[in-house]
Amino acid sequence: MKSALSRDTQMLELLGNIRREYCALLDSNLNFVYQNTAFKKLMAVYGVDEDQVSLKELFNQFEGETYTKHWQQALQKIDKDQRQIQFSYNLNLNQRKARIEAEAHAAYDGEELQFLAIGMDEVTDLYLMHRFEKLKSNFLVKAIKVDDEKELLWVLIDELLSKLYFEDALILKKEGDLLIPVAAFGNQRKDLRDVASIVKVPIDQGITGHVAKTGKSYLTGDCAEDPYYISRHFDAGSEVAVPIMVRGKIYGVINGESEQKHFFRSVHQELLEKAAEVLQHRIEELNSKAELQQLEQRHLAIINSTPNSFLLFDRAFQLMSFNTAAIKAWLHFTNVHLAEGQDHQEAIPPTLVETFLRLGNQALKGNHKQEYLAWDRESDTYQLKLNFAPAREASGAIFGFTMLVEDVTELYVANESLREKNINLELNNKELDQFVYSISHDLRAPLSSIMGLVNLIENSKHLPETKIYAKMLQDATESMDSYIRNILEYSRNKRFEVDLSEVFVPRIVEEMQHKFRFIPGYRELDFITDYEIKTLISDPYRIEIVLNNLLTNAIKYRDIAKSKSWCKLRLAESDAWYEIEISDNGIGIPADKHAQLFDMFFKVKSEHPGSGLGLYILKEVVDSLKGKVEVTSKEKKGTTFTVLLPKETLND
Repeated sequence: MKSALSRDTQMLELLGNIRREYCALLDSNLNFVYQNTAFKKLMAVYGVDEDQVSLKELFNQFEGETYTKHWQQALQKIDKDQRQIQFSYNLNLNQRKARIEAEAHAAYDGEELQFLAIGMDEVTDLYLMHRFEKLKSNFLVKAIKVDDEKELLWVLIDELLSKLYFEDALILKKEGDLLIPVAAFGNQRKDLRDVASIVKVPIDQGITGHVAKTGKSYLTGDCAEDPYYISRHFDAGSEVAVPIMVRGKIYGVINGESEQKHFFRSVHQELLEKAAEVLQHRIEELNSKAELQQLEQRHLAIINSTPNSFLLFDRAFQLMSFNTAAIKAWLHFTNVHLAEGQDHQEAIPPTLVETFLRLGNQALKGNHKQEYLAWDRESDTYQLKLNFAPAREASGAIFGFTMLVEDVTELYVANESLREKNINLELNNKELDQFVYSISHDLRAPLSSIMGLVNLIENSKHLPETKIYAKMLQDATESMDSYIRNILEYSRNKRFEVDLSEVFVPRIVEEMQHKFRFIPGYRELDFITDYEIKTLISDPYRIEIVLNNLLTNAIKYRDIAKSKSWCKLRLAESDAWYEIEISDNGIGIPADKHAQLFDMFFKVKSEHPGSGLGLYILKEVVDSLKGKVEVTSKEKKGTTFTVLLPKETLND
């Protein structure tokens, strides 16, 4: 029992370490134990036979291919002392270039390899672009909370650049005629927030100096042959650098280096240019806030460098001025063309007039007011933040008010997501408290029995007594094994995503029946199958949990008072659902217990064996498949469980 548990634990831990699109698990002979859906599809693209289950066979089949050599060299480095490795290589895929980022993790038992988990990402140009857009949203959510310019540069490094598969990157800020490194990752970084080597680069020297001088991006595939390259930290194979422009002037340079020649492609230059543009806008916002404290009168309300809409009204509620961002945003949200001198009834849409007048009047009294507003446009709903503030003359007299409109939809969505996660976390914590308490109680009981029985066996001198104690020891061990397996099923259902494929149910049932022959009472039970269909599209692992839990319950809770016990499995389908129905003529479930059937650790009768986790795990599994489970039961008559799995949701 211990070795089986250790095997499952090793498999779970190894797969949990892989965070790649394509991943697989192999045994000590490099035979495939598990492949995720993406990995299976990749193998199909390369024409690999489904019965080909060995990595060695794959190496032989693709012998001579460049990527085979990379994998073989990497795996040869793994041993009991170095149990994980990361590596990368370039690849041409149907006339398009891609970079493969790969890793492998091994589990050993002493000197012997037990399992090997492998994974990889196919870093194509399109993949990098999609990843950048996703990371950009995360960066903007965090950047909007940052008011310190230096901190902003580290946020860009950590939330964006470091996750785009560069070997290293460096942000240099222009100070006089020099470029000073201020943020980095990879070889250029040390500790939490520090640059490894503060090398001041003159504006006209090296690739970064050339970019700062010309204001144009630069990419070289072979640094050794490049006239601008100067070796600093190590001899780079290739390099890319782009300028950071703020208000038309050089702010600094983003630089990336690689030890490999031709590592960088045009897509890397484009990604760095996009990152520099994002950084530019946020730096301009920070600078604008500082300048607002110094500007006088009407210039106070016009911040052309900010992406937010800024409007200035006089005391008569007429539009005096506005920034360029307001022109586009106002047309987008309200279909109104702004013009100086407009009355508020022309500039402000009717649905906003009441809020506008109320907050505007408060601003004219010297108050700063802020309000959030849900704004519907076509089929979309936006979250806008309105800021109203008094506009003052140099003398302090109020001559009007400013209206700042900011689109905070992304931040609002992020906050809503955080609230939802917090709610789920609270529920999970309560569930965990109950889980831990019950585990500590229910696992200690069979452990105590095992220790006591072992002591009795050691001191017993009579063979019949020893056999009785051994049987009791076996029962206690099996009870603990069942409990632990339930915990593993619960954990794996929580951790692993649904992996859909064709499931041939009769094969699963046949394998279960082979295992059930050792369960007391199985031989006294007539098992009936009614297959209207035999195959369904679902997650094989989770379907096995559903069938196992329901069929073992039918065996465990049969009515021994009846002359004949039976259990029937029916598999059918409708237009929208797969239907799994398991019925029996067992002892049944009292009506007052139906509402608690799927609660964690609930047992109909406390004296019945088992952990009380079976039906709870069943419900969790069905929920993960977006299905539902129904039960009808009558005491001393029998029970029917019906599991419905939606075809459309699963197929999508």
